[in-house]
Amino acid sequence: MSKDNQLKGSDSIGEAWLDDSGTIHMHLSRTSDGQDLNAVFTYLKTDPNYEKILQHLGGLIQGEKKLVPPWKNELPR
Repeated sequence: MSKDNQLKGSDSIGEAWLDDSGTIHMHLSRTSDGQDLNAVFTYLKTDPNYEKILQHLGGLIQGEKKLVPPWKNELPR
């Protein structure tokens, strides 16, 4: 986990990482309102939501893992 990621584990809804090709992978373990969830999302660089997801995560570098903060309004697609 990145030292720069200031979320506590209990505040996150999952974890995300960036692979060598620049693809974002997110494993979400709960929803923003606290319900249990087991979902994996993958965002290729060509995905129209790629930049929005990257911004939500506060940026990522290859090989880095970060906790995913809850979405306040809109869920990822």
